[in-house]
Amino acid sequence: MPKLFHVRSGSEVEYEGRSAVVVRVESLQRVEIWDVENEVTFSTPLSSLRFPTEQESPPDIDLSMIAPKDWEVAKSRLGAVARLTSSDSRKAAITIANEFNVNVSTVYRWRKKYLATGNLHSLLPRPRGPKPGSRQFDEDIETIIETGIDEHYLNEQKKSPKAVIRYVSKECRRLGIEAPSAQTIRNRIKQIPLRERVERREGKRSAKEAFSPNRGKIEGAKWPGALIQIDHTPVDLILVDDVYRLPIGRPYLTVAIDVFTRMAFGIAISLDPPGTLSVQRCLSCAVLPKDEMLQRFDVPFDWPVWGLFDVVHADNAGEFRSEALQLACEEWGIDIHWRPVGQPQYGGHIERLMKTFADDLKELPGATFSSVSERANYDSEGKAVMTFSAFERWLLVDLVGTYHNEYHEGIKEAPLARYKRSLLGDEFNVPRGLPARIADERKFRIDFLPFVSRTVQKDGITINDIQYYSDELDGWIGSKNPDKPTEGRLFIVRFDPRDLSTVYFFDPVKRTYYEVPYSTPSAPPMSKWELDAVKKYLHDQGKKNIDQDAIFRAFEIMDEIVEESARQTKSARKKAQRKRTRQAAKAQEMPTSSSKVSKPISDGFIDGDIEPLDDEDEFE
Repeated sequence: MPKLFHVRSGSEVEYEGRSAVVVRVESLQRVEIWDVENEVTFSTPLSSLRFPTEQESPPDIDLSMIAPKDWEVAKSRLGAVARLTSSDSRKAAITIANEFNVNVSTVYRWRKKYLATGNLHSLLPRPRGPKPGSRQFDEDIETIIETGIDEHYLNEQKKSPKAVIRYVSKECRRLGIEAPSAQTIRNRIKQIPLRERVERREGKRSAKEAFSPNRGKIEGAKWPGALIQIDHTPVDLILVDDVYRLPIGRPYLTVAIDVFTRMAFGIAISLDPPGTLSVQRCLSCAVLPKDEMLQRFDVPFDWPVWGLFDVVHADNAGEFRSEALQLACEEWGIDIHWRPVGQPQYGGHIERLMKTFADDLKELPGATFSSVSERANYDSEGKAVMTFSAFERWLLVDLVGTYHNEYHEGIKEAPLARYKRSLLGDEFNVPRGLPARIADERKFRIDFLPFVSRTVQKDGITINDIQYYSDELDGWIGSKNPDKPTEGRLFIVRFDPRDLSTVYFFDPVKRTYYEVPYSTPSAPPMSKWELDAVKKYLHDQGKKNIDQDAIFRAFEIMDEIVEESARQTKSARKKAQRKRTRQAAKAQEMPTSSSKVSKPISDGFIDGDIEPLDDEDEFE
């Protein structure tokens, strides 16, 4: 399945189950399409379209399962692709081909694969044996097609596709083999990324002006998505719980801002202190479309931001350095830069945005203000009235309705105006076009989740004393390590710390994730933090041998205790509210796949008596 899909004139899409073609892009949110079946042209929102998949594209791959030597091969090939792009000459391609002991056409094929997907794993060495469902031609024909495109289309002569068709036909006749159809060759040319076409046909300077951001300095962000800053802050506002409407404390906000446009690309709100999960949620929000979220909160404004960005600046906190996060960013082509210590200007843009939010919050009942002197005798807890969900909606309206549309002194226009102008163009600017969309959102989200390695036994998978099972595990029971037959085979299992009732098992043959629930269907869902609290509770009770039945019984007892005391104590109310918000956020951001095994999530759960981990990879 392709990772990215470009919405532009000529793109094939699906509308209400029917084939359609994009005629033109009308705005950041709407396109004009041709309904093939009904033979009509009309305007429709982008959110109404589905994007096609390609059977020939590589299947899902779990990043943590890639052998280090294969990962290094992919990185070396990426270096070759970068060299070829920077030099843009046949001589450079020949030199690289000799270094890697491959054909010149193979080098160009590497570049095309990477530019088409943006994923590092597209450059991994191919596994031995035929690719399932492969429909590629023989190597001779593939080489002829690649050479024809390289020498007769991707050059400054700017020849038409007919020149490539003539060349391929002539070479095939010379070798006595059947030539591919003219339409096949035209389709191959259409698959060439637009940036590569401009580079090879118009020149490196033209391509750089149209596509390439300057990554040198913080002020070098020349295009939307070239440079993102991300950071956390506690919110200066006391919230109340959903049930009793009594104070529960301050939430935390994680924001990702685009330096060039000053647009907020993504946010995440939590009652937990900042951690890896906050970063993952904010990045997912930044990259994926936001239409459903705005509809869910009844926000009557547009937030037309989606797509991968090039560089993200973060501080040096541990949550930005987790292995799972770095692997996922590397796979999806997101370059993480940690801010130099003692140089606050590298975080200035996002800090100014945080200050804007803080100023707006001062008008809300329950505001804590930024200092004791500023708060004076104001009773923040006594005045608090906003629930977590109400604050989420208020923040979204303030962000996309007010901030994005207000004049910004730093860029001399409103952030949304600059964003639209940069992508759609005007009388003074060439349009860059809409950002590419992630075709497989579920895979993107899972890639950013923490993971553990486990064997599959007769009772399924055991993680932290809890057993998980589904029929998809049966074929792997008792599997041995292919390289060490005396050892059990380890499989990658990913998990969402907000709800441990389902984990994601990666099948290395089918190369896809399956949702595997508790082996005990009646067991209550709980978060990682609740599980830690339950185990601490059992340990304090003197229980050394802990099994999952004891865990689930203790959890239900603790749940009842908290519910009984929720009206009286703020900490208990906050735990109960944390549980509700985690459950709601997980259900919204990680929807279960109808084709996979899954377990429903019930309403309401509590937090444990400990703080969340800085890095959820410690879930062992």
